[in-house]
Amino acid sequence: MGAVSRLATEEEIRRYLALGSDAEAERFVAEFWAARDPRPATPENEAAELFESRSREADRLLSEAGVRGRRTDRGTLLVIFGAPKKVDFETSADPRDPPIELWLYDPETPGLGGLRPKPVYRFVNRGELTETYRPRALAGTPGLADTP
Repeated sequence: MGAVSRLATEEEIRRYLALGSDAEAERFVAEFWAARDPRPATPENEAAELFESRSREADRLLSEAGVRGRRTDRGTLLVIFGAPKKVDFETSADPRDPPIELWLYDPETPGLGGLRPKPVYRFVNRGELTETYRPRALAGTPGLADTP
């Protein structure tokens, strides 16, 4: 899914899915980032630049199983909220699972788009891709239970 889909409103997603040409898509992207520019009077768009910088960092650090880091669960959080304040691990209640990776954030520090993180996000690698932790009974269900 990726971080940009977490930043977009439902209306923006509907508009994007209805686009009919590359030119319309280019206009949409320009308008999308212009609406998020914290200082529109300047030539830079700090939000778009931060998004791209963090996306490159997520790709560098978190790509796995042929998936670009920015499109993984951890990469989405890295792009939206930046690096966690702390990374830790806990033992899973299920002995079949490896340790659960914890990303700890300050919920008072907003990320891109003003989104606020939860204090803790949990991830597990049960194969080739590290994903948001869900107990095994829920592991096959779609959706990211712990993402913004």
